[in-house]
Amino acid sequence: MIIGHLPISYLAAVAMHSRTQGRFPVWVGCVAGVVPDVDMIWFYLVDSSTHHHQLVTHWPVSWVGVAMLLMILFQRYTFVVVAALGFVFLHLLLDTIAGAIPWLAPFDMTPSTWVVVPARYSWWVANFIFHWTFLLELVLTISAVTIWIRRAGVPINR
Repeated sequence: MIIGHLPISYLAAVAMHSRTQGRFPVWVGCVAGVVPDVDMIWFYLVDSSTHHHQLVTHWPVSWVGVAMLLMILFQRYTFVVVAALGFVFLHLLLDTIAGAIPWLAPFDMTPSTWVVVPARYSWWVANFIFHWTFLLELVLTISAVTIWIRRAGVPINR
């Protein structure tokens, strides 16, 4: 998943915001949906030899631990913390489609993936852009932009 995390998080957060009568802020879902990729900072600045999906921010057990700590510290916001954890897991699930996530890390670092993207191009991004799974990302992005425009009340001239 290259561009799809924020759009799907936005779409899911808008749906959750509507269903919970505003108890779940849209921005929380958007942040939680992309926060596992904070490890890209480490990847690009410190250690680019280890794929960022192998780092601790892509380990489900890490986020369960963070969520438990936040629920202890902010008991009043338990619902929001649990929902945010769902958005983190949505991120990991999307990464599992064409990436590889070690779901049982740190106990077992074997990565799980549903679709293998063949390395046909020297630039790794091109391999994903020209793979059929990128269509899913484009549909999510177009849908999210459309919903955002409608919710913002931006007039569209026809």
